[in-house]
Amino acid sequence: MLHDNIKFLRAKTNLSQTELANLLGVSHGSISYYESGAREPNAITVILYARVFGIFVEELCGELKKETRDKFNTQCIVINPDSLDARRFGVQAVENAKCMIKDLRDDLQHRVTQKELSKRVGISIKSIQNYEGERQKCIPGIEKATRIADALLVIVEELYQV
Repeated sequence: MLHDNIKFLRAKTNLSQTELANLLGVSHGSISYYESGAREPNAITVILYARVFGIFVEELCGELKKETRDKFNTQCIVINPDSLDARRFGVQAVENAKCMIKDLRDDLQHRVTQKELSKRVGISIKSIQNYEGERQKCIPGIEKATRIADALLVIVEELYQV
């Protein structure tokens, strides 16, 4: 569903794969893989996609609302990549992204240990540690990010300050 939505929204906004790739700071090949469903973008890339198209991650990854489909089907929505603030998108946004998983886990409302989160989400403690690590080079795919967000009772966009 994600790949269909990405392809639909890109086409409806008159962005070429190359323009979208440049905007998101990924290769043209990555866009092609994402649209074909051969590869899944990581959570930060999906957050940036949603931001480009002005919708929430949950909608991008699931069933597009009728209003969203109608809006993109009936209106000529043109996204001019040159008019978008580069700090909010692409390589710079990914490099500046801050993982909030540990902060959310430690929040008074959640108070969840890495072990508890690991059990709730069904991924290893090592993976949780890698996502929360100092370097934060390890970014979960959108499916895992969605499970983590659900376990912490937040939306995916709250896992990363992008």
